[in-house]
Amino acid sequence: MEKTKLRRLKEGFFYALLFIGFNGIKNLIFDYGETSQLFRELSHAPKNVVGIVTLAILGLWLFIGLLVGLLLIVTDIFKR
Repeated sequence: MEKTKLRRLKEGFFYALLFIGFNGIKNLIFDYGETSQLFRELSHAPKNVVGIVTLAILGLWLFIGLLVGLLLIVTDIFKR
């Protein structure tokens, strides 16, 4: 079955979301001291800092998703 380019981009974004999620959970478990310190500092930070951090995480997800999606498309092209 032929996978379309849009489907491969969606898979790339999904894989990026999984990567960021599992990496965040891993940091919560194994680096609890640093993560709790980060949350403590963010809770006292101004609202614009929280917005900037959120935009940075979304930008990272967009970048990794596009990178993985394009890599999946290129591997499909070379398989033909």
